Amino acid sequence: MPTLDMAAVLETALARFRHQGPGGYHGPVQVPLAVYAAVRGETRPAVPLAAAIGLFSIGLAIGDHLTDDELGAEWTRHSVADIQIIMVALLASLPQQIIDRLDARRSPGS
Repeated sequence: MPTLDMAAVLETALARFRHQGPGGYHGPVQVPLAVYAAVRGETRPAVPLAAAIGLFSIGLAIGDHLTDDELGAEWTRHSVADIQIIMVALLASLPQQIIDRLDARRSPGS
């Protein structure tokens, strides 16, 4: 179970996603939606995949900014250890849980 401190780090990461302008984290989320819409004419079934890719992209951006010492002022209230834990969760466990649920919805033999 995540601590309140780690939950606050995740909130910071997701708040940055909400406030990104064009070219921010939104591009990776839009790609699977656009492809699915082009192939199937709808986007709803692609939303979980888009969410997984979005979380992964946020994790990559945090890792990049952390490595380059470019995290913004909003991150200073968090410990580096908590930021790294959430970064790994965004890169690995959270997207994987979404993908795992997609696999669980498929019927055997499909």
